[in-house]
Formats: sequence, structure tokens, C-alpha cells
Amino acid sequence: MRRIFTFFHSGTPEILLPTPPGYSEYKQLGKSGGLPRMIGIQAEHAAPIFHRRVIEKPETIASAIRIGNPASWEAAQRAIDDSGGAVEIVTDREILEAQSWLAQTEGIFVEPASAAPIAGLFRFAREKRRDLIPKDATVVCTCTGHGLKDPEIVSAKFSETAPVAPNIEAVRRSDHTQLTGSRQHRKASSGVPLQLLSNTAISRCA
Repeated sequence: MRRIFTFFHSGTPEILLPTPPGYSEYKQLGKSGGLPRMIGIQAEHAAPIFHRRVIEKPETIASAIRIGNPASWEAAQRAIDDSGGAVEIVTDREILEAQSWLAQTEGIFVEPASAAPIAGLFRFAREKRRDLIPKDATVVCTCTGHGLKDPEIVSAKFSETAPVAPNIEAVRRSDHTQLTGSRQHRKASSGVPLQLLSNTAISRCA
């Protein structure tokens, strides 16, 4: 049986802490053959669990994980350690690229904090982190927050769009331009061949 690896953003440990008991109950009911390895992802300059110390002035564009001294973070660290997992960090740029990739490729619009697990997965794939995730692993990235919870970063990317004439040809030309730009951005955004993510499942939470 393949080992399951679960990626979370771990700025707020309350996201992570209820998960191990749920997986344990699932295993006890015979619905799972094992327990997942927990991988916590934090922003580079707001990573108290990664550094195992309080961050006095945490900074990241992901406001939901801009926390330097989260409650219960020692318990979260124990849960990660007990699963054989790890805590890793990603940059703000990686978070924004993952947010964009997720929206354009999977049609899921998440806030920057919830893109952190995807950014972490991309980094693991690029760096071929076989020490933590073997080649045939099943990976689940938990995305918890809708993009409208923190829309300022995304809205700042867009200038006012030009008006489109009210006829079919003008609409078609506009759609073609946007689609071409979207494809080019999608190809360049993650820098990770999509086949590396073939065993990836993305869980969507309200």
C-alpha cells in the first residue's frame, strides 16, 4: 500500500491538530491501511514552528499565516514528529505562483495561505525530496480558505480591462487573447513538470 503524505499550511496549528485523530479513527474502522505523514508548510519569514522559536515580527503576503507565536504550536510540532513528517518553508513568490497555478489549472481559487501547501509540494518536486516523499507516494494538499478571504493580493495584479465591443467577433478575439496569455503563464508559473504531480490529490474544504 502506498504511504499517504498530507500537506498543510501550519501557520495556525488548529488547522493541523484535529487531523491525526480523524485519520486514526478512519484506520480503526478499517477504511485506511495506515496513517499519513504530516508535512507542515510555513511562510519563509513567518515560520516559528520551522525555526522552533517565536518570530517577533512575522512577515508574509499570506495574512492567515502571518503569525509569529501561534497557540498550541508545540502540540502541532509533536503531531508532525509523531507522524514522521516535517515542517518546511516556502517564499512569498512561491506561494503566489502556486495560488495562480491552482486557479488556472484546477479551477480552485484559494487565499495565499491555502496555496502554501501547493507551493511546498512544488518545492519538494523540484528538489526531488525522496527523503520525505518516495516516488510512488500519494499526496494530499489540504486547502482550507477561499480566495475571497484575502483578495487584495490578487486584485492588485489586474489593471482595468479594456471594454469589448458588443459583437461576436470582438468577444472571440478577447477570449483568444486571454486564453493564449493564460496558457503561457500556466506553462511558466510553477516550473514543475505536471507529470511529477500525477499522484497528487487536492482536497477542497469549505
